[in-house]
Amino acid sequence: MTSATATIFRDVAAAAEFDRNGFVVVPFLDADQVERLREVYFRHHAESDVRARTIPSYAPGFYASTFNNDMDYRRAVSAEVAAACAPALARLFDAFKIFYAGFLVKLPDANGRLRVHQDPTLVDEARFTPVNVWCPLQNIDDRNGALCVLPGSQRLCRGPRATSIPPQWAAHESLIESRMTPLHLAAGSAVLFTQATLHASRPNLSDAPRITATMFLCHETASIRIAHRRPETPERIDFYAQDDDFMFQNVQFSVNSTGVPQIGRHLDSMPYDAAPVAADAIVRLAAL
Repeated sequence: MTSATATIFRDVAAAAEFDRNGFVVVPFLDADQVERLREVYFRHHAESDVRARTIPSYAPGFYASTFNNDMDYRRAVSAEVAAACAPALARLFDAFKIFYAGFLVKLPDANGRLRVHQDPTLVDEARFTPVNVWCPLQNIDDRNGALCVLPGSQRLCRGPRATSIPPQWAAHESLIESRMTPLHLAAGSAVLFTQATLHASRPNLSDAPRITATMFLCHETASIRIAHRRPETPERIDFYAQDDDFMFQNVQFSVNSTGVPQIGRHLDSMPYDAAPVAADAIVRLAAL
């Protein structure tokens, strides 16, 4: 565990579980706070607009507020979600900064499985451990899009991650999925997980949208640093410094996500390590 991680978590036991498994489930919002966030969601989103902005290449019926390139919308939604969650965040964390807050939604769709993935590197993970907050606004079970995680998988590959960098575990996706833990959660509880933790989600087979509030936060001294691998220089990975409002300003989440970053400042480069993750390394995670 980095010192930054030790500082951001107030609860020592939660910090230890997060460090060991790459995630921890905690009580987060009460019933009134859940209803407040549901009101925020439905005030900003008509179902027809959400459906029009899904990106089927991720998963049919899957919507993320970062897919909407209306900057005023992104800022308004982020501010309202963060405000509703402020008491919970202050209870759990210290010396933290919120880089973005929003919604992840799964509309009913039997084909809406979200494949195994890790989230892109957004900070210097040699110094800081980022925290994703995933808080469902309705009870989650096998039918409505449960989040699945592979415990300990944040240790599988330490290198930078981006949509332009092939994942080192790709040959073992079926094995990974078979060993994942589905998380059945009560509305208002939250999964806190690292950007590096392997996760996926099941399709929503219910008759209502699965609505999740989400936040990305890190130590207050962290800054955004993203990675990219150019086709013309495949032997290296480049790093780009970004302003703290990168999650609002970047339009490439939904347009040309593998392209060279159009904003930010080039920092430096490192050699690309293409060494694949071995299947037995995945199997051994259960024993750690």
